[in-house]
Amino acid sequence: MASDRLDSRAYRTARKVVLDGHPPCCRCGLPINYDAIPKTRWAPSVEHLQARSKGGDVTDPSNLAAAHFGCNSARGNRDTPPSRRSRPW
Repeated sequence: MASDRLDSRAYRTARKVVLDGHPPCCRCGLPINYDAIPKTRWAPSVEHLQARSKGGDVTDPSNLAAAHFGCNSARGNRDTPPSRRSRPW
């Protein structure tokens, strides 16, 4: 189905809704650099709280959260809830 693809209009609209207002990263709680070069560590991305590979809805805003590209990539498809805590350094 076209609506479950990341290049669909429905996903792009849901992504825009999630990133509007420039929320902090749902994984680490730090601010996201919304002007960063795409796909770099601090760039914005949209995390699927229930992984797409495990049946998570691509366009449901309640399944999407703003995250750093690096934090989102590090999580992969593991079932770990967002922490919203600073890193322990």
